[in-house]
Amino acid sequence: RRTAQRVVQTARDLDSQHLANITWAYAKISHRDDGLFHVLSREAMRGHRPVNPLNLANFAWAFASAGFHGEMSTRRIGFRDPEFFEWIANKAVEMLPSFTPQNCSNLVWAYATMRVPNAKLFDAMADQVQVWLSRDFDPQHFSNVLWSYAKLQLCNRQLFEAAAEEITRKGLDYLSRTPQNISNTIWAYGVVSVRPPGLMREIEREMAGSRYYSRLVETRPLTKSSRAQLAMTVLSLHRLGLD
Repeated sequence: RRTAQRVVQTARDLDSQHLANITWAYAKISHRDDGLFHVLSREAMRGHRPVNPLNLANFAWAFASAGFHGEMSTRRIGFRDPEFFEWIANKAVEMLPSFTPQNCSNLVWAYATMRVPNAKLFDAMADQVQVWLSRDFDPQHFSNVLWSYAKLQLCNRQLFEAAAEEITRKGLDYLSRTPQNISNTIWAYGVVSVRPPGLMREIEREMAGSRYYSRLVETRPLTKSSRAQLAMTVLSLHRLGLD
C-alpha cells in the first residue's frame, strides 16, 4: 500500500500487463485507492499499448472488487468508472475469439457487479459463450455468466435457451460443485423469465430431493451468503412456478 505514490510516478513507463497486474494486486488485498485506480486506468487508455483479454478481465475484476472486506462489511466496494468500462468493452469486442471462458466470466461479472450495462459487449459475448457451451465450460464460470446477464436485466433468450439445453444434456449435477452455482442459475432464469421445459424438469427433480438444501445449510450458524442463497432460491423457484 505504501507503493501507491511510486506507482503513480512510474505509471507512464508501464505496459498494459504491469498496469493490469498492479490494479489486480491492490484489489486482491482489499485495498481501494480511487486516485491510484484513476491514474492506472487513464494510463491504460493512453497511447497504443498492446492489451490482451487477461489484462482486460483483470482490470474489470479489480475495479469491481476493490475494497471488499468480507460479506459483513459495510464499506463501499468497487470503483465505478463508466469511461474506463466503455474502453474495456470496446477492446474486448475486438478480441472476443481470444477470450477464455474464465476471462469472459470475470469480465461480465465485473460489469454486472458495478451495474454497467454495455449492449455491444453483452450481445457479442452471448454469441461467444454459445460457442463455448459444447466445450469444457467450468460450472462456476457458466453460472456466473448467466447471473451477470440477469443482474443487468439482459434477457438474451437465445443464450439462455442454449445454456438450458447444455445443462439438460449434462444433468444438473454438472452445476452442483457448489450450491451457489445452482442458486445463481435458478435465480438468473427466474429473473429473465425464461422457462425451458427440459431445464424446469431438471430443477424440479433436484429440488424434490434434500441434497441441495442440506448442503446449503450444513455449516452452522448460517453465513450471510448462505441465508441469501436460500432466500434467493426459494424466490426464484416461485418465479419459475416450481414452488
